Amino acid sequence: RQQRAEAIAAFEAISTLIEAAPFPMWFRDAELRLALVNRAYVEAVEAGDATEVVARQVEMVEPVAGVSASDAARNASDGAQTIQRLVPVTVGGARRMMQVVDVPIADVGVAGYAIDIEEQQQVARE
Repeated sequence: RQQRAEAIAAFEAISTLIEAAPFPMWFRDAELRLALVNRAYVEAVEAGDATEVVARQVEMVEPVAGVSASDAARNASDGAQTIQRLVPVTVGGARRMMQVVDVPIADVGVAGYAIDIEEQQQVARE
Protein backbone atom coordinates (compact mmCIF):
# COMPACT_ATOMS: atom_id res chain seq x y z
CA ARG A 1 0.00 0.00 0.00
CA GLN A 2 2.84 2.34 0.84
CA GLN A 3 4.51 1.78 -2.54
CA ARG A 4 1.19 2.26 -4.33
CA ALA A 5 0.53 5.52 -2.48
CA GLU A 6 4.05 6.75 -3.27
CA ALA A 7 3.66 5.84 -6.96
CA ILE A 8 0.32 7.67 -7.16
CA ALA A 9 1.80 10.73 -5.46
CA ALA A 10 4.79 10.71 -7.83
CA PHE A 11 2.49 10.39 -10.86
CA GLU A 12 0.34 13.29 -9.66
CA ALA A 13 3.44 15.44 -9.09
CA ILE A 14 4.79 14.70 -12.56
CA SER A 15 1.38 15.33 -14.13
CA THR A 16 1.19 18.70 -12.38
CA LEU A 17 4.67 19.60 -13.62
CA ILE A 18 3.84 18.60 -17.20
CA GLU A 19 0.59 20.57 -17.17
CA ALA A 20 2.34 23.67 -15.83
CA ALA A 21 5.19 23.57 -18.36
CA PRO A 22 5.26 26.72 -20.53
CA PHE A 23 6.05 24.69 -23.65
CA PRO A 24 4.10 21.91 -25.39
CA MET A 25 4.54 18.42 -23.98
CA TRP A 26 2.85 15.17 -24.94
CA PHE A 27 2.89 11.43 -24.48
CA ARG A 28 2.19 8.76 -27.10
CA ASP A 29 1.09 5.29 -26.02
CA ALA A 30 2.67 2.04 -27.22
CA GLU A 31 0.72 2.35 -30.51
CA LEU A 32 2.19 5.89 -30.85
CA ARG A 33 -1.22 7.57 -30.57
CA LEU A 34 -1.43 10.79 -28.59
CA ALA A 35 -2.58 9.83 -25.09
CA LEU A 36 -1.75 12.95 -23.06
CA VAL A 37 -1.03 16.59 -23.91
CA ASN A 38 -0.50 19.61 -21.70
CA ARG A 39 -2.19 23.02 -21.79
CA ALA A 40 0.63 24.58 -23.87
CA TYR A 41 0.05 21.90 -26.53
CA VAL A 42 -3.70 22.57 -26.51
CA GLU A 43 -3.04 26.30 -26.95
CA ALA A 44 -0.51 25.69 -29.73
CA VAL A 45 -3.03 23.72 -31.80
CA GLU A 46 -5.84 26.13 -30.85
CA ALA A 47 -8.08 23.39 -29.47
CA GLY A 48 -10.65 23.56 -26.70
CA ASP A 49 -9.04 21.10 -24.31
CA ALA A 50 -6.73 18.10 -24.02
CA THR A 51 -9.57 15.61 -24.35
CA GLU A 52 -10.45 17.06 -27.78
CA VAL A 53 -6.81 16.95 -28.92
CA VAL A 54 -6.44 13.29 -27.90
CA ALA A 55 -9.82 12.25 -29.32
CA ARG A 56 -9.12 13.91 -32.68
CA GLN A 57 -5.36 13.06 -32.62
CA VAL A 58 -4.48 16.68 -33.42
CA GLU A 59 -0.80 16.87 -34.33
CA MET A 60 1.12 20.04 -33.54
CA VAL A 61 4.00 19.23 -35.88
CA GLU A 62 3.21 18.83 -39.56
CA PRO A 63 5.12 16.29 -41.66
CA VAL A 64 8.54 17.56 -42.72
CA ALA A 65 10.33 15.91 -45.66
CA GLY A 66 7.75 13.13 -45.53
CA VAL A 67 8.34 12.42 -41.82
CA SER A 68 5.24 12.82 -39.66
CA ALA A 69 5.28 13.40 -35.91
CA SER A 70 4.29 9.77 -35.29
CA ASP A 71 7.03 8.60 -37.72
CA ALA A 72 9.61 10.53 -35.68
CA ALA A 73 8.23 8.96 -32.48
CA ARG A 74 8.45 5.51 -34.08
CA ASN A 75 12.08 6.17 -35.05
CA ALA A 76 12.85 7.13 -31.45
CA SER A 77 11.05 4.06 -30.13
CA ASP A 78 12.56 1.62 -32.63
CA GLY A 79 16.06 2.97 -32.05
CA ALA A 80 15.53 3.25 -28.28
CA GLN A 81 17.11 6.70 -28.36
CA THR A 82 16.09 10.31 -27.99
CA ILE A 83 15.59 12.11 -31.29
CA GLN A 84 15.87 15.89 -31.64
CA ARG A 85 14.93 17.85 -34.73
CA LEU A 86 14.38 21.45 -35.76
CA VAL A 87 11.06 21.93 -37.51
CA PRO A 88 8.78 24.82 -38.43
CA VAL A 89 5.50 24.70 -36.50
CA THR A 90 2.40 26.86 -36.86
CA VAL A 91 1.42 28.20 -33.44
CA GLY A 92 -1.48 30.59 -33.18
CA GLY A 93 -1.35 31.21 -36.92
CA ALA A 94 2.36 32.11 -36.91
CA ARG A 95 5.24 29.95 -38.14
CA ARG A 96 7.81 29.32 -35.44
CA MET A 97 10.99 27.27 -35.53
CA MET A 98 10.94 24.69 -32.76
CA GLN A 99 13.29 22.11 -31.38
CA VAL A 100 11.15 18.98 -31.10
CA VAL A 101 12.35 16.11 -28.92
CA ASP A 102 10.97 12.56 -28.80
CA VAL A 103 12.03 10.40 -25.85
CA PRO A 104 11.24 6.66 -25.82
CA ILE A 105 9.87 5.43 -22.50
CA ALA A 106 10.69 1.70 -22.39
CA ASP A 107 7.79 -0.34 -23.83
CA VAL A 108 5.22 2.17 -22.64
CA GLY A 109 5.41 4.79 -25.41
CA VAL A 110 7.17 8.00 -26.38
CA ALA A 111 7.16 11.34 -24.59
CA GLY A 112 7.85 14.56 -26.39
CA TYR A 113 8.24 18.29 -26.01
CA ALA A 114 8.83 21.31 -28.22
CA ILE A 115 10.84 24.41 -27.39
CA ASP A 116 10.34 27.59 -29.40
CA ILE A 117 13.72 28.71 -30.74
CA GLU A 118 12.44 31.27 -33.26
CA GLU A 119 14.11 34.27 -31.58
CA GLN A 120 17.38 32.38 -31.29
CA GLN A 121 17.22 31.54 -35.01
CA GLN A 122 16.48 35.20 -35.88
CA VAL A 123 19.47 36.42 -33.88
CA ALA A 124 21.69 33.85 -35.58
CA ARG A 125 20.48 35.00 -39.02
CA GLU A 126 21.17 38.65 -38.16
